[in-house]
Amino acid sequence: MFATLLSRSSFTLSGASGRSRAFTLVELLTVIAIIGILAAIIIPVVGKVRQTAQAAVCASNFRQIGIGMVLYAQDNKDNLPVHSDAGTLTIGQSPSYGTEGNSKKRLPLLLAPYLNTPTATRNSDSDATKMHWSPLFACPAWMTARNPSTTAVIPSVSLTKRATLTSGESVTEGGLYKYGVKFSDILQPAQTWFFIDADAVTFGSGNDVPRSPVHGNNRNVLYFDGHVGKISTKYTRTQLDNLNKKL
Repeated sequence: MFATLLSRSSFTLSGASGRSRAFTLVELLTVIAIIGILAAIIIPVVGKVRQTAQAAVCASNFRQIGIGMVLYAQDNKDNLPVHSDAGTLTIGQSPSYGTEGNSKKRLPLLLAPYLNTPTATRNSDSDATKMHWSPLFACPAWMTARNPSTTAVIPSVSLTKRATLTSGESVTEGGLYKYGVKFSDILQPAQTWFFIDADAVTFGSGNDVPRSPVHGNNRNVLYFDGHVGKISTKYTRTQLDNLNKKL
């Protein structure tokens, strides 16, 4: 009987044809190591693909806003989109807009008829949850990076603070975004940027804006002629504005 049990035990350990065997510890560790290596390769690639896709969506949104600006100009004697009652635009532009206060200084309100977004009827000016929402001003990367719990009106794009006019005058935002300035007043509109992705550099560290550029090494930018381009994130805010000043 002892011999019979020994024979069966040996048969099991040696592994009969067609019978599976357990992995050794070394084999398991090897598989885990391979999985780790593959993950280290794949995860950054997936992240890069996602970042590229988000930047492309953002650029497409900017182009549609640019078309809206052109249509606005055609209906308003070539004027920049500035509310006659507000007198100017805010530097930080948000997807949120209403009918009161600073909302009159926001592009989503002024361009709503041309962007297929609701005409404002809500009168809140500070609580984003009670305001209208323009998805074209809400870049998917910005949506991920912003503070999701805040009810504040968070800028998603930042307007240029300087441009050169055809008169030769270099004006700051106080003279640029006042009612009555025309697109044709902008010198070299195809080289003069109108607004750019908002982050701590291009807008400031407040208002829950993203701490770093949302598209990696470049920021999307809309020019006064309506086309979209990219500008390197190496530039400071002052340098960005000086790009327009030097034209």
